[in-house]
Amino acid sequence: MVDHPKLGDLLREEVAKPTPQKSSRRGSPTKADLEAQQAQLQAALTSLQEQYQVLEAQLGDRNDEVQRLQHQLSQEQGESQALEQQLSDRNDEIERLEAQVSEQQKQLEALASQLEQFHDLEKELEEAKETIRNLTAPVPKPYRFEDIGFKPMVNYIPEPSPEDKQLKDTDMGWFD
Repeated sequence: MVDHPKLGDLLREEVAKPTPQKSSRRGSPTKADLEAQQAQLQAALTSLQEQYQVLEAQLGDRNDEVQRLQHQLSQEQGESQALEQQLSDRNDEIERLEAQVSEQQKQLEALASQLEQFHDLEKELEEAKETIRNLTAPVPKPYRFEDIGFKPMVNYIPEPSPEDKQLKDTDMGWFD
């Protein structure tokens, strides 16, 4: 039997109704009393059956609603699991990309260090070239006539020869 607050109230009302007066016979109710009581009970039973049918229909509706909600819940759980899997995949991809970025940063730092070393070596090479140029460049010497075959004038004073003729101003290009 289905418990329902209205059903319980109806049963209490039926029990609380005053019983019809008994006939003068001792303890046994009359046929009319029994028929009246049967009619009342029949009416109460019919009312209870109607209420039972209404409650059964409501229960069926509720069961349908529960089935629909369970189906919706299972669909949403499936969607939720798919979304969780996508989230997990995205997190894995993020971790992989972060590892790649970290590795590339290390490579970039190593290349920057190598480039700095290259610039330092290039600077040292230029300094070494300049030093070599300074060391191998000829040191300028004072110009000496002896190096090219002239002797100092002190050692050699020319003597005039009789054949020399005397130069005139016109021979030298002087004009007055």
